[in-house]
Amino acid sequence: MAPAVNSASPSALVSSSATEAHERQLGLSDFRRFYGDHVEFVRRVVARLWGPGGDIDDAVQEVFLVALRKRASFAGRSAPSTWLYAIAQRVVMAARRRARVRRFFGLHLVESHPGPETPHQIFEHRESSEHLYRLLERISDKKRTVFVLFELEGLPGEEIAKIVGCPLKTVWTRLHHARRELQGLVASIDNRSRP
Repeated sequence: MAPAVNSASPSALVSSSATEAHERQLGLSDFRRFYGDHVEFVRRVVARLWGPGGDIDDAVQEVFLVALRKRASFAGRSAPSTWLYAIAQRVVMAARRRARVRRFFGLHLVESHPGPETPHQIFEHRESSEHLYRLLERISDKKRTVFVLFELEGLPGEEIAKIVGCPLKTVWTRLHHARRELQGLVASIDNRSRP
């Protein structure tokens, strides 16, 4: 038996591809159905990317909020799950980075213990905050603003760009330099405190 030959014309193949892309875009218009179809996949991806101890539900919610905001930009050239995976990866990376910064400066303690604090805990939190702000005072206003908005307030880069009135690439550049300068300041303090 001879193998089947695809007798479709090249224009029919392009048209078929365009139709599939259009159908993928239409799948985003009914966002409730889209959410139901993909929530377990996103939850699995987020759990694997984050690992134990992460706030999976918040990250899953953030992935779908980003997807909802960006649904018009989904071109349908890939499967929705591929698009959601990319969003989940960025959301988890950003959340893990914020968690590291908060742990480093002792800010995670406030969030994990919302009940009444002991005087010792209040003192430690105040001391950590004062230390953080003393370090932040040593970097430029522009870098400090971007760092605080992104790392401490958790705002997305696009929103920060609107707030500070600069291009998005400038936000990322300022954030990169602010992190580098803060790491250098912390390292110099650590070196001075060693015998």
